[in-house]
Amino acid sequence: MNRDCYIKAYVEFVQEWKAGNKRFPDFSDYTLSEPVLFLLGGHCPKSKCFLSIIETEDDHWLENTHDFIQWVYPLNEPSRSLRHAPVLTAMDIKFLQHNFSAMHHLLALSGRMKRFWQMNQHWIKHYDHNHLRITRAIKSLRLILGDQHAEEFKQWLYDLLGSDIKKINENTQQFWKRA
Repeated sequence: MNRDCYIKAYVEFVQEWKAGNKRFPDFSDYTLSEPVLFLLGGHCPKSKCFLSIIETEDDHWLENTHDFIQWVYPLNEPSRSLRHAPVLTAMDIKFLQHNFSAMHHLLALSGRMKRFWQMNQHWIKHYDHNHLRITRAIKSLRLILGDQHAEEFKQWLYDLLGSDIKKINENTQQFWKRA
């Protein structure tokens, strides 16, 4: 789903809300968490990465910096590789699903990561740490932006890989299918 689709969906939601057909969640008691603040344009508290830096860093930085991907694609489960990675609560997820700014940043970061994976195809082999990053991306997109965006990401991935999908191990392919 592209940015225009999100704008249209947002406008439709607001129209439905004004007509009394939709209720906007009550966030009056909600305190913004660190991963939410990051997706609103902040920084990774346990790291030196800022959202604006990630969007502009070169591919070498993206490949060799390992503590940012959990912030770009937060999940509602702990990371098995980085113990200080953020974990989204149910309220965090609901807030992100209703915040256009956070959705826009997630889309921009996803676009940057897609360019990275497209331009640097060294990860297209039996095993690479980028396979885990891709699985996380799909899960996070599904969690925050919904099934359609996650499925579009997977379709982009399969189109990129084409016949090279056979170079990726079967376990990874199954993770991607289930994500």
